Amino acid sequence: AGGIAEEKRAAELIIANNKLAFQNEEKEKRAAELVIANKELVFQNEEKEKRAAELIIANKELAFQNEEKEKRAADLVILSGDLKAQQEELRRANDQLYEKAQLLEKQKEEVEQINKEVEEARRSLEDKAVQLTLTSKYKSEFLANMSHELRTPLNSLLILAQQLFENHDKNLSEKQIHYAKTIHSCGNDLIRLINDILDLSKIESGVITVDIMPVDLREIVSFVETNFRPISETKNLSFTIEMEENLPVNLETDIQRLFQILKNLLSNAFKFTEKGEVKLSIHRPSLNQKSNIAEDSFIVFSVEDTGIGIPEKTQSLIFEAFRQAEGSTSRKYGGTGLGLSISKGFAELLGGAILVDSQPAKGSIFSLYLPIKYNEGNKPFKFLPANQANSPVAAPGITFKDLDRLMIGDDRSEINSLDKVVLIIEDDHQFTRILVDKAHDFGLKVVVAISYLEVFECIQNYNLIAITLDVIMPESNGWNILKLLKSNTSVRHIPVHVISGIDYKDIAYEMGAKSYHVKPLSDVYLKNLFEQIIAFNNRKIKTVLLVNAQENERENFTELLNNEFLITTYVSSANAAFDELKLQEFDIVIIDFMLPEVKGLLKFMDERSEVPLIVFSNEKINKNDLTNIKGRHITILEKSEVFYGNLLNEVLICTHINTNTLVDEKIHLIENALGTEDILDGKKVLIVDDDVRNLFALTAAFERSKLEVLTADSGKEALQILEKETGIDIVLMDIMMPDMDGYETIQRIRKEEINKDLPIIAVTAKAMVGDRKKCITSGASDYITKPVKTDQLLSLMRVWLYKQETGENNERKA
Repeated sequence: AGGIAEEKRAAELIIANNKLAFQNEEKEKRAAELVIANKELVFQNEEKEKRAAELIIANKELAFQNEEKEKRAADLVILSGDLKAQQEELRRANDQLYEKAQLLEKQKEEVEQINKEVEEARRSLEDKAVQLTLTSKYKSEFLANMSHELRTPLNSLLILAQQLFENHDKNLSEKQIHYAKTIHSCGNDLIRLINDILDLSKIESGVITVDIMPVDLREIVSFVETNFRPISETKNLSFTIEMEENLPVNLETDIQRLFQILKNLLSNAFKFTEKGEVKLSIHRPSLNQKSNIAEDSFIVFSVEDTGIGIPEKTQSLIFEAFRQAEGSTSRKYGGTGLGLSISKGFAELLGGAILVDSQPAKGSIFSLYLPIKYNEGNKPFKFLPANQANSPVAAPGITFKDLDRLMIGDDRSEINSLDKVVLIIEDDHQFTRILVDKAHDFGLKVVVAISYLEVFECIQNYNLIAITLDVIMPESNGWNILKLLKSNTSVRHIPVHVISGIDYKDIAYEMGAKSYHVKPLSDVYLKNLFEQIIAFNNRKIKTVLLVNAQENERENFTELLNNEFLITTYVSSANAAFDELKLQEFDIVIIDFMLPEVKGLLKFMDERSEVPLIVFSNEKINKNDLTNIKGRHITILEKSEVFYGNLLNEVLICTHINTNTLVDEKIHLIENALGTEDILDGKKVLIVDDDVRNLFALTAAFERSKLEVLTADSGKEALQILEKETGIDIVLMDIMMPDMDGYETIQRIRKEEINKDLPIIAVTAKAMVGDRKKCITSGASDYITKPVKTDQLLSLMRVWLYKQETGENNERKA
């Protein structure tokens, strides 16, 4: 019972413990639930706090938004006020715009009226432009017609005046000859005036061209010194030429235009200066005369004088054509006033300008500005001097672009009757320049030519003392030129010195050359050549050595060679000839081939190759006996009825004595020996001209020649004559004729196959730009302007007849 009780108690204790444990567990569970509940409560509190914070933030944002709304509301209130103000302003602006719209409508009507007036003005300007074009055309036509109308009567006047003063019939007195020369001189003055006017017209129309080449400044100085030193000495004026240091050696320009400008400026300076000095300065542009040019790109030629000066108000007028500073100037000093106008145009043509600075009674300074390097299309430039009150006056001008072929300049525009002139026939520009410079070193003037016409123009126009000839040229055959020169008795006395790159010495001497030189030529060689040219020209009397054993012939030779320009030394043996040749130089040696020891004498002469030889005999000479004599002018003559005529002719050729210096009897002797020598002799020429005065003048001029002359006064009659007449060798054609002019006549002549190569020379008074080209295009062989010089026309005819006979013209056409 006790055990059970204890077990029961133990069981109850266990149950109580279990209950207590359960209760504890329950308590722990509740405690855990309380902890969880507390955590949830804490979380909820945190959430509440978070929400409270969010509410606070939301409240703050709401408050900020409320503030923004209030601010916006205030801004709206302000904006509303501004809007009302703007609306009021807009209303006022609208009112103003409405007023302006009404004003613009009114102005639109005025603009339309102005536009209408502008359109009318434009049409008026177009009409005036058309009228100006027509006026320019009429001016050109007037100048062409004026040239023609003046040249046509002047042509007859000059030809007939020349016929009179040449006095071929020897029936005029000295006074009458003087009258005729005065008429001829006045006619030439008129021609120069016509040419000046035409030059001015070419400048104004912009068709004049330039030949650009390097020009040595020393050559310019030499030109000025040669041409104006004598004038200064004659007028007793001081004349100085100053050249600034460190200038370039060469200037690229047109040497002929430059010389013409300087000639005009210096001529004016001497013309208007009675006492004091004239000075030419060549320098860079000065600092007080700046322009749109670089200082190192221009050279200035300043011509300063102490003459009458020019008033400031008239300085701009002197560059106008036919204008001088005042009327009294032209009355006292003469002149047309064209020189400065032409110079101004040439200066602008070369890309430069002319300025003048002058004071009355103190003198003038004319300054020519030229670019060192010529550029095609150079624009005129304006000078901007520092002192506007004393600024030089720039001559306005025109720029021209058309360039012709490069051509060496020469002295042809500066030659007077006393100058010694050398003609250079050469196509190598560099070598030509060397020859020109060397000739200038010896005080000679030079003209340059490369074609047939130029050659014979130079021969007729200048007093030549010698000719240098290149026989290999692209534009002309030098051998033909030499043959033409030596076959023409009026020009063959001029010594011809042949210069070539190939040794054709034998041919040259056989054709009559004075000397022969093979390129290249050294400076010393050239110096010797020009020394010989001058020495030969200065030695007027030539020496002849005649070696002849026939004493009975001496009288005949004496009478034959008796001349004021010849001295003859006679010897009768080869030994005597040796002695004479050792003592002195002879211009020609004449040897009787039948003399004893003649071959030894000829061998001795071989050492003197520059001396011409004439060998004669009663019998025919075997040329093999003379094969050792080469490189010289040697002539073989056989005695015959014309022996003395041939001998005299050869002596004149070798000594370069003009045939015209002989008495008529000896001239006839030569003519009989030579027969018909002039290529003109026996030729038939047709002269076509509607002016009977020109027909008469040309027919009279041709009376001295052996030409057969036919005349026609219209193109139609010329065609009829050519159809009926046979053997017409050459035609001289006037251009300005009624009904059928010269152009149409030439074209119709050329349509006939038989006349395809007939030489036709246009002899016309039309001398404007393009007239020559128009004549050649129409079919003319060549062109020459009236008034013509008879000798020049005859030379031109010889050239074309020679080409016709040799077939050279046909070959070139082919």
